[in-house]
Parts: sequence; structure tokens; C-alpha cells
Amino acid sequence: GGLGGMSLSFVPARLLEDLQDANNWRVRALAVEELQGLVKAVHGPAEIQPHLAQLMEFLLALLHDPNFKIEITALQTIGDLISLMGADIRPFEVLLMPQLQQKLGDNKTLVRHANAKVVVKMMGALGPDGIVSALLNNLSHESW
Repeated sequence: GGLGGMSLSFVPARLLEDLQDANNWRVRALAVEELQGLVKAVHGPAEIQPHLAQLMEFLLALLHDPNFKIEITALQTIGDLISLMGADIRPFEVLLMPQLQQKLGDNKTLVRHANAKVVVKMMGALGPDGIVSALLNNLSHESW
């Protein structure tokens, strides 16, 4: 992956290595599910806040995985983070929205559905106005 030697104190080193195993999608799939489990186990925003930037960067990279199941689990995990962080996700809006907009035109229905749920969570966390404006500004995206 394009993540280099990235490390997250929140995520065990072994799991990071598994997530970057370019040769084995099964290893990556199990790892991304485990990562989602770690995020779901977080008790509150303060617990994840120090790791949020790295975690978000990591998950956004996984949105480009060639295996769509990994893409979907990464989307679901981003949705879990949005639900957990609420309005504190705002600093990541500028990183997230272009990725989410691109996925709205994905050729796989399951990816589009998972993505739409994340967009709705963004609206819930940040209010619909900015999100809808961002979507409208990009209606000319080539994948739509």
C-alpha cells in the first residue's frame, strides 16, 4: 500500500502489517474487520481523538483497495468514526468528501450503498447544508 511505515499506537503493529499485505486480500480483509472491531470498542471520542488523523488517512487509503469487501469495511469503519466523533469530524470533511463523492459513482452497488450511509452520517454529524452543497458542486463528476 501507499502507507509506508505508518504506525498507529491505537492499532497493533501486526494489524498494520496485515492491512498492507498487498499479496493476500484475505489477510487484508480479516485485518480491516479487526480494525473495525477496535473502532467499535472505543468508549468515547477522547479515546480516539489523538489517533484520528492517522486512522482517517489509513482508512481513506483502504478505500482504494482492489477488493471491494475491504472497501466496504473501510467505509463502514469511517461511518463508525463519524458516529463516534460527531461534529469533531469536521476537520476531516475536506479529506472525506472528495472520496465519498467519487464512491457515489462506484460500479459496485454494495460500495455505493455503504458509501451513501457514510454520506448520511456526515450530514447527521455536520448538518446537511455543507454536505449537500459539496455534492451539488460535483454533479459533473465523470463517474456519475
